[in-house]
Amino acid sequence: MAASRRFTEQQLAGVKIAPQPGCSWINLYQVGQSEAVFNALTEDLRAYVTARHEGHSQAYLITALTNRLSLSALTDPDLRILATNVPLLAVSWARKTDSGTSTNRAGELVSQTTTLTFVNGQQVTNVTSEIPKADEVCRWVSFTVTDGEIAWNYFMRFKASGAFKYLHSSKCDARDVDPRYKPIMAEVAKEVEAQMKREGSAGQLGSCHAFWDFKKAKLKAKGIDWRSPSELNPGTNYD
Repeated sequence: MAASRRFTEQQLAGVKIAPQPGCSWINLYQVGQSEAVFNALTEDLRAYVTARHEGHSQAYLITALTNRLSLSALTDPDLRILATNVPLLAVSWARKTDSGTSTNRAGELVSQTTTLTFVNGQQVTNVTSEIPKADEVCRWVSFTVTDGEIAWNYFMRFKASGAFKYLHSSKCDARDVDPRYKPIMAEVAKEVEAQMKREGSAGQLGSCHAFWDFKKAKLKAKGIDWRSPSELNPGTNYD
């Protein structure tokens, strides 16, 4: 991490890293005057630990650290935005998978944000609605990063002006985006869809979970241990 930041030995002398006795924690201490070095390494350590908990391999993160590029060196503006918003992104592993546009219709609710504030000790709820006055054509783009048995999908949406709006990320089984598994995945999906139509469970609220359960069982019968989006994204609700 220090090498990727190009810190000198003199700068590193101002920080110390040590394990927490009796547990698996590690602590970073500032023992010198340089807060910049301490803050930078704190940011990298937190990003590294978070990424490892999310399933990224050590090899991937070492690549992200040792090949940290200047944002100005990235010729793809979309990749530049992705690298800006994803800590420790191994840029060379990112693959642009799709792009397109969507239209926000005039007068229709596009998004709604609720915030809670306290005024004079009282909780106040503020609701902000985004309703365009004219049709807006907005661009979107997606990237995929495959690391071992997991693939990270990054979906970026832009405003009608072209400015970046938000980034959504999710994980899926790497086989879902592996060209080698495309035929068998398509075959199993077709079988599951036909089965659910026969049973009358297709298209119902929550039917995606039944679809994934059937898919998992059919792939297991073929010797493939597949994980569903709900397994890989436990904090996300699917219906």
